[in-house]
Amino acid sequence: MDDEALGHLRAGRDADAATYLWHAGRAHAPAEIRDAVTAYRAAGRTDAAEAMLNSAAARDLRAVLHIVGTLLEARQVEDAATLVNAALSHHPA
Repeated sequence: MDDEALGHLRAGRDADAATYLWHAGRAHAPAEIRDAVTAYRAAGRTDAAEAMLNSAAARDLRAVLHIVGTLLEARQVEDAATLVNAALSHHPA
């Protein structure tokens, strides 16, 4: 889990958390993103989960598909849909 982002959020340092979430979404492995999103939702931080998914959506499409697959394997269908919708805006046809 990305304790650093949650620590920033709990301390009211939203800008620091946003920077961390952006970087994590762009760099973390698919399973790490899945686990972090799960943890954020469990902690009631939907904003953090969606920020990470939105950042991950800007990755190349192959990476996005790997993350979607990982989310679907974990039956996180809503998170997979959020990622796909965000990717569509980042990668217009």
